[in-house]
Amino acid sequence: GVVACLKRARAEKTIVLLLTNAPRPSEPIKVQLESLGVPRDAYDGIVTSGDLTQALFVERTSDGRTLKLFPVGPDRDFPLYEGFKVARVAMEDAETIVCTGPFDDTKEGPDDYRDLWAKARALDLPLICANPDLVVQRGDQLIYCAGALGKLYEEMGGEVLYLGKPHLPVYDF
Repeated sequence: GVVACLKRARAEKTIVLLLTNAPRPSEPIKVQLESLGVPRDAYDGIVTSGDLTQALFVERTSDGRTLKLFPVGPDRDFPLYEGFKVARVAMEDAETIVCTGPFDDTKEGPDDYRDLWAKARALDLPLICANPDLVVQRGDQLIYCAGALGKLYEEMGGEVLYLGKPHLPVYDF
């Protein structure tokens, strides 16, 4: 009944925006929703944590410089960086970390990142958390997300900027 509810809201002239903590741009999410039976005419737009992260890339490179970042997350999230003045570099050369989740979310959790975060703390790197969810359910498994890694980094004394719900920046966006 969700699709019918969304379409009814739009027919009643309600603007329907879908908000997700997906650390990818909204276009691939539209394709994913279509594969799940949610047509594009069921909503007016989608806002993702990835969209907000990309807006931050634009803001931080508006002076023409390239943002040097150390990416933490699976390869499937690399479209997040495409088309922006960002360079994925080694941690030692980075000015910030962008975390979209564990490198391998099928078997890694926050404790697997303690050593990496200790190195990042020694460099005093801020962390951009592009998916504040702590866990997500995939089938019958709970999978750790970037929010769990960001929480550990924060507990270790690191600075974390959360770009997604329930944090304010995504609602301002």
